[in-house]
Amino acid sequence: MATGGSDRSVDSRVECSVCLEPYRGRQPKLLPCFHSFCLPCLSQLVYSGTQASFYVEDGEQLDSAPPSLCDLCDEGQVGSHYCGTCKNRSCKRCTRIHDKICQGTPTTASERPKGAAGGEDELLKKARDQLSVVEAVLTHLGAKKEELERERKAMEHSINVRFATGLGVMADARDECFVSFREAVRAERDSLEGEITAARAVQTRLSRLVRPEGLSQESASASQLQTAVVSEADFKRLQQQLAGGQGVGFFEHTTEEDNRESALNFQRGYMGKVVSRKHGTSQTGSGKSAAKTSTQNAQLSAGNGTADAQNETTEKLAELSGKFDCLMSKYTHCENLMSKLQTQNTSVRDANSKLAADFATIQGEHASLKDKCALLCQDVATLQAENNKLRDGNTTVCADLSSLRKNVDDLQQNTTTLQAGSEKMATDLDAVRTSVGSLQHTVGSAQTDTAKTNKSISSVQRESTQLREKLDAVEKKVTSLDKSAKDESMKIARLDSQISKQAAMVCFHASATDHITTDGEQTLILDNVSANVGDGYNPNTGVFTAPITGIYIFMATAAPVDDDSEPSHIYLLVDDEIHAVASAYNTDVGSCGTCHAAVQVSAGQKVWLESDDIPCSYSSSPHTFFSGVLVRAEAT
Repeated sequence: MATGGSDRSVDSRVECSVCLEPYRGRQPKLLPCFHSFCLPCLSQLVYSGTQASFYVEDGEQLDSAPPSLCDLCDEGQVGSHYCGTCKNRSCKRCTRIHDKICQGTPTTASERPKGAAGGEDELLKKARDQLSVVEAVLTHLGAKKEELERERKAMEHSINVRFATGLGVMADARDECFVSFREAVRAERDSLEGEITAARAVQTRLSRLVRPEGLSQESASASQLQTAVVSEADFKRLQQQLAGGQGVGFFEHTTEEDNRESALNFQRGYMGKVVSRKHGTSQTGSGKSAAKTSTQNAQLSAGNGTADAQNETTEKLAELSGKFDCLMSKYTHCENLMSKLQTQNTSVRDANSKLAADFATIQGEHASLKDKCALLCQDVATLQAENNKLRDGNTTVCADLSSLRKNVDDLQQNTTTLQAGSEKMATDLDAVRTSVGSLQHTVGSAQTDTAKTNKSISSVQRESTQLREKLDAVEKKVTSLDKSAKDESMKIARLDSQISKQAAMVCFHASATDHITTDGEQTLILDNVSANVGDGYNPNTGVFTAPITGIYIFMATAAPVDDDSEPSHIYLLVDDEIHAVASAYNTDVGSCGTCHAAVQVSAGQKVWLESDDIPCSYSSSPHTFFSGVLVRAEAT
């Protein structure tokens, strides 16, 4: 078996983990879960895992026909008796009350001979009648017991509801009392602060008169002294405050019920009393069972019912008081939890703000990439415009070159014509010997024109060569511009593909924080999430919801910790459809089973791990995990 998290030497990797023998001379086998064992160990495990053969002893021959059912009831019981009078089959239960339906006696082939229909004993018949009545009474009593249990649950629910309502009213009254108390405290505090301010002002005036430097002043008049001194009425009021202000409370808690006993009686009246309809008194404990079994015990419990009810009410009030204190402590604990939750909520909000800032940064980077792409598109458009201009210039140059070639052809034709004229003049030389001088002058001028024509042809050829070189340079530049435009288009395509790939990235990896114990078929909830790109995995439910459509690869590993020879199975499900199974025998420490699958999942489909119906416990991280990754997104 594969051991997770343990360091093993190189030698241990070339030996079987079951028999601990090297693979030399023992053929290794690779399982679909990528675990390798030797062939003898696998053969022995498969042979030992098969069920042993068992043999059925020859017994009585079974009836080929199905058994006949009872004709008197609808419970599907087998009819074991048959009555020749009413021609009905009856089960064992219906046979006991058959005499009330028919006067005939049902018989069986194994117990009675044919024709023995009237030999029943009177005592046996009477016992059967009484047994049927007793069974009916028991059925009736069972129904009454179920009704009693239903009424008990309903009455307990009603009492609990009234108690909760009373607690709510008392809590509201407590809040109102606290509000009035705080207002009274605020009013008393304001009054005391006003009196303290007035007394300090009087103290300041009197201190100025009593100080030695104040007595030496001769400028103070009698009217000023009379004004500074406190009046007799105010002085008496100050003396009364000093004499009667010690040990006097500020507040008095007044209630409508000053007597505690009357308040308790009010609470008893609100909660009410449960009275038996049959006996007319409230019964508790063993008195109920005594009333059901004996009339004398019922009369005895009715005689002492009042004292027991009072004691029970006192005990219930004490219990209710304890429950109220417990509820108040729970309320305080809930307030503390609420403050802690508010603190945690603040931290979560801060983290959310940080994530929002990061998301805004990513959006800014995405916008900058879009701007760069727009600039690249503009550059490509500019290059294409320049390319079009160069093509137009190339067309113009080609037209000029065609016109130059036409001029060269015309000059060549003129040269041919001149040569023909020279030959004609040579043939006519004998005829014009008389005009040699004039002819020589004409020949000299013709030679001069021919030289000029040759020079013109040479200059035109040089200009044609230069234009051809310029045309070749322009064509090379156009070719380089086309290549640059293609390169920029490829860069833009690569940037678009990178942006689309970054937008379609989905992956998650979750493991178990603690051991997971399953009681049957249930979803494995792995709450330790180390990666959740795309927010598709929910650690509270253990279910991955595909955010986009595409091809995903899922992998799961489960490591049982129970010492059990039964194999544990973990199923990889996509919308209740099994795609892979991980199996593991917990016969060795650290054993685990692994499965993986490549599945095409649509957006909104759910993927989870589910255990089989065998109870098992699975190890925590990193032995048990569930991960998935989006390989290729598909357009929806």
